[in-house]
Amino acid sequence: MSRKQPQEQLSEAEQKYRTLVEQIPGVVYVSPINDTTKVAYISPQLQQLLGIAPEDWNFGFFNSWLDYTHPEDRDRVWQAVNTTIATGEPFSVEYRMIRRDGRIIWVRDQANLVLDIDGETQVLQGLVFDISDRKQVEAALQESEARSRAILEDSNGTDC
Repeated sequence: MSRKQPQEQLSEAEQKYRTLVEQIPGVVYVSPINDTTKVAYISPQLQQLLGIAPEDWNFGFFNSWLDYTHPEDRDRVWQAVNTTIATGEPFSVEYRMIRRDGRIIWVRDQANLVLDIDGETQVLQGLVFDISDRKQVEAALQESEARSRAILEDSNGTDC
């Protein structure tokens, strides 16, 4: 029976972790808080979500993420990130993003802080899911409910 060397065990564990993360149906990210010029990790699902290859995502994470965030949602997203950094509480926020091809999608972004051994903020790690289909269903349901209310109001206002 052969014993694996610690480096080999670590390499295998990293490969298993990467395989797991890259099968999640959302973008996984890890971004340093104190250095907004880079992202520590962003999963390949970024290509499907925004039409951008992870290797092309080599610029400041927060600024770049906000560049792809719908202008009407940027302040709210930035506020959620800042609140999480200030309080340490995780955030979960739904907002629109603009894909590289110009199409607007809805996402749910959930993230939390990871602290170092001294309790100092080290990274923000999160997961972003495309919820566009759900948002379309919700909008259709609201439209249908509004039509039903209008028909009911019209029928109550007419004499029979």
